[in-house]
Amino acid sequence: MRKAIYQKHETLNASDFEDFTWIGTIINVHGIRGELKIQPHTDTPQFYLDVERFFMEETEKLRPYAVEQIRFHKNHWLIKFTQIRNREQAELYCKNRIFLEDSQLRPLDMGEYFIHDLVGCRVVDSAGIFLGEVSQVMQTAANDVYCVTRGTHEFLVPAVPHIVKKVDLVDKIILIDPVPGLMD
Repeated sequence: MRKAIYQKHETLNASDFEDFTWIGTIINVHGIRGELKIQPHTDTPQFYLDVERFFMEETEKLRPYAVEQIRFHKNHWLIKFTQIRNREQAELYCKNRIFLEDSQLRPLDMGEYFIHDLVGCRVVDSAGIFLGEVSQVMQTAANDVYCVTRGTHEFLVPAVPHIVKKVDLVDKIILIDPVPGLMD
């Protein structure tokens, strides 16, 4: 099972901005020219070093921002937008979310999923018995872990091939073969 690659923050509804994905969060300014330091929400940030335009959330709307320069430094993007001329202007954007049109996202390989597509999937066993819904996906060094909730009961499912047998995003169903003790 491959890692899911785009994390939408838990406060973001999938329907916030249709056809757009939250790809980063502005965490600080960098230097005096108005560069922004952005925490990417992707495991392939280098793929996006040629993006010419991002969208920034401003009062519940998205506004396009042209990229003047983008570079990857210490696990962050440093982006200079043409509309932001200096540090004082840049400081106004801290904590804003940046988005990309879904058509610009890196194509997924077989077995890769967007995390926001997995959340809400029904989890069933091989007999078709409903076990719960994926409430969140935790990314660990070894593999992703699906947090499955049913009522007040919660259990963790490691996203490994011998447990997760099938992911069907069309019908929003994940078929698992639970090992003894998994749901205790």
